[in-house]
Amino acid sequence: MKNIIKFSALAILTFVVGCAKLDEEPVGTLSPEGFFNTIDDVNAMTDGTYGLMASSNFYGSGLTTPLQLSSDMVDNGLEFSDYTEFSPFLVTPTNSFVRDFWATAYQAIATANTSIQGVGLLGDDIDQEDKNIAEGEARFVRGFLYYHLVRLYGNLPYIDSPDIVDPLA
Repeated sequence: MKNIIKFSALAILTFVVGCAKLDEEPVGTLSPEGFFNTIDDVNAMTDGTYGLMASSNFYGSGLTTPLQLSSDMVDNGLEFSDYTEFSPFLVTPTNSFVRDFWATAYQAIATANTSIQGVGLLGDDIDQEDKNIAEGEARFVRGFLYYHLVRLYGNLPYIDSPDIVDPLA
């Protein structure tokens, strides 16, 4: 009984002491205007598109597994419903492979668009050739992502603004 009383007192004390008001002022926010100061900042953003493309939702399996399951290359012996939709070509929009691939592709497109926007925010002290190379790489990545999307889904929204991640959300 003593242990229950001690535990109850400790719990009440924890809640009373733990409920302090947190009064903080943010010292700044991260915005594209404040982030893009050097060409390395733009390249870091473009590198983020490669990270998204390397994820399991894209090249990890999100793109390759459905293509293999839709072909005769792989025998689908699994009963996982998202796998079984591909072989008879009865894929629904709620399929996790389709949903996750689509979302990751548009996240990567938004990241590439942010890189392109970032090149425009760089100062005149940055070498124009470096700017052109950085912008060209970001535009290539965006085009490469659209290449895969168009091959899989046909006509789809073209987004060239970093503000929109998924046009159908």
